This record gives sequence, structure tokens and C-alpha cells, in this order.
Amino acid sequence: MPLKNIPNKNRSRKHPGFNQASKAQRLRRKEEKRNRLEMRSPNCLRTPENDLTADDYSSMSDLPDLCIDTPNNNSENCLPVGNFLCNLSHVITQVRKLELHSYTCNFGGNFVFKRMNRSGLYTELHYACSDILCNEQIVITSDSEKNSLNNLSVLGALSTGSGFSQEEEKFSVMNIRYMSKDKFASCEKVTSKVIKSYAQEEMLNAIFEEKKLAELRGDIDSDGYHCITLIVDGGWCKRSYGHGYNASSGVSV
Repeated sequence: MPLKNIPNKNRSRKHPGFNQASKAQRLRRKEEKRNRLEMRSPNCLRTPENDLTADDYSSMSDLPDLCIDTPNNNSENCLPVGNFLCNLSHVITQVRKLELHSYTCNFGGNFVFKRMNRSGLYTELHYACSDILCNEQIVITSDSEKNSLNNLSVLGALSTGSGFSQEEEKFSVMNIRYMSKDKFASCEKVTSKVIKSYAQEEMLNAIFEEKKLAELRGDIDSDGYHCITLIVDGGWCKRSYGHGYNASSGVSV
């Protein structure tokens, strides 16, 4: 007997579903070929139900059902968590616009929360209309000025002698996310210029006031200089164990 007629017992068997999948693939190719022929002859009208045989229907019935996932648009929006600093009167004025839109929207939509942007202690809440035909958007801000809260926070820190680490720890206890270290440094440059200009202005006013008092007392020397009393009490904290630390506030003479 020739070797080619000897059955191979070690030959791997095909999966039971292989024949069905192969048959379904042949049917799909057959259907595509018919569609291409119809495109070439548009006058020919074909009914798909008449072209399919009983075997075709039985093969198609064995195929798994098609599962279609639809997006759930009714899911609740994720609202921001935590505590925030804000100008309350400014926020209330903006929130009224959110409520008013639910009555004035021509498509019956209302504002829903979309996302939040933060810049230090300044917060922006972005809302959009729930109706796609309206799609009106509005932004609720925590303050009328973007850098007002950040600069005031850094100014208070410099006035009390604390720095970034102390302020970050203090705000974390209140569950308020503080600004980054780079943001703190940029605000510190702005507030330091304000403090310097204000201090110079106050010193000039004090000098002019003491000059008037010296004229009333007659405390003027032979060269025409006004004699005034100056009391100085100031210092600047330093650490001497290699860190080169200077206090964030103090008086230098």
C-alpha cells in the first residue's frame, strides 16, 4: 500500500468550531462578490432573502449574537472634592446664571459640571449645557482676579515669618490644596516689591512728620539740619550650621 494512503494517527484534529467559522467566512466572501456584481449592473434588483439557501440560514443561526454597548449619558458627573477659598459674593453672582439658564434655554437643558482648572488657590469650574443643540458654556471663578488669593496668601506668610512648607502644612490640615513651590516663589517676587515700595512710602511720611515736629520744637542746628530722635530695634534671624538660612521676615538696619 502506498505511504500516502496510510492514515496519520498523530495528525492534530481541528477545533469543532473551525468548520462553522470557515463556512461563515465563505458565505461572507460570496455575499461581497454579489455586491460587487450588483454595483456593476445597477438595473438588477436583488432580494437578499431569496439568495440565501436553507443551509445558509442554518449556518448563520449558529453564529453568536452581536452585542452592542451604548454609552450611558445619565451617569452623574464627578464633582470636585475638598475645600476651596473663594470670594463668596462673586461666586453667588455667577451661580445665579446657572439657575437662570434652566428657565431660558430654548431646548430645555441645564448646566452640568464638566471640569475644573486650578492655579494655586484660584479655581475655575467649567459648566456646559446638557442639551447638545444648545451647548452653551460658562466658567465659575473663585475670585474676580486670578492672582489675588495667591498673592494675599504669600503676603500673609511673609508677614508672619512662615514659608512655603509651613503654609502647605497649614492648608493641608484644612483639606485645601495649596499652590506649588514655583507658584509660591513667583508670588513672593511680586509681593516683595509691593512690601518694599510701601515701606519706603511709610518711611518718607514718617520723616516729613518728624521734620515738622522738629521745626515746632526748634530743634535745628547751626547748619540748618533738623534734629530728630531715631529709635531702631530690629534684627534678622540666621542659622549658622551650614544651611545659610535667612528668616522670611524681619528688620534689617
